[in-house]
Amino acid sequence: MKTFLYILLVIGVGALTPIQATFNARIGSLLENPFFGTTINFFVGLVAMLGLLAALRPELPSFRQVAAVPPYLYLGGIIGTMLVTSLIVTVPKIGAATAIMAMVVGQMLISILIDHNGWLGVPVNPVSTSRVSGALLLLAGLYLIQKTA
Repeated sequence: MKTFLYILLVIGVGALTPIQATFNARIGSLLENPFFGTTINFFVGLVAMLGLLAALRPELPSFRQVAAVPPYLYLGGIIGTMLVTSLIVTVPKIGAATAIMAMVVGQMLISILIDHNGWLGVPVNPVSTSRVSGALLLLAGLYLIQKTA
């Protein structure tokens, strides 16, 4: 049951992704620069997180804890910037459905490799016929979505 609730949560938040991408693309278009759209996205996100932290008042991590974080993990921020910027650039050109579907296909393909190899600290979940079939169906879906555009 817990897995089902987690899946529903991610589906719900995932449903917001095309809305976010469309809003960000519009900001980038109005400001005539996708990098300003990305900057505003992350600035608003920072303000929202600071507000949440102020409301929840969690204990701050120690300097030792922060120093112990492997530097490569901070690449997540760069990847997030690349993701947001790529959607700001592509949504106005290919539409939200094609852009988001292409992102999902990329996410699924690398996720299967990460799971299969147990990379990045995730539990090993070997490649299976059903996983490959699901990925192929996503590729077919991307083809069909972009073909109708």
